[in-house]
Amino acid sequence: MAEIAGLADQGDWRCEPAAIETVGGHETMAYHAIPARGDSFIGWIDRTRKFPLRIKSNDGAVVTAEAIRDEPQDLALFEVPKGARKFDPRTLIEHIKQSDVWVAEPKPAP
Repeated sequence: MAEIAGLADQGDWRCEPAAIETVGGHETMAYHAIPARGDSFIGWIDRTRKFPLRIKSNDGAVVTAEAIRDEPQDLALFEVPKGARKFDPRTLIEHIKQSDVWVAEPKPAP
């Protein structure tokens, strides 16, 4: 996914376990995620579901998953609609790169 999103050349990430904590009644393992570039953040991963329940950035913004229920999903939710086409994220990214929206990092001087 990092390659598809154009982030593969951003270096390696590191995750360090921080603590076992309870989030919304679920036991989580908190991890300090440290990218090669940019700000680090903390993620709380549900130990049973292996899914992030909370993410907190260095600027204090918090995203939390709440009201989690373990139950079967309606199979109709997974049916492919008639006339649907396969989506290729690489094509979308290439279109965006050709627009005035894309901001590429400056290349180092020779």
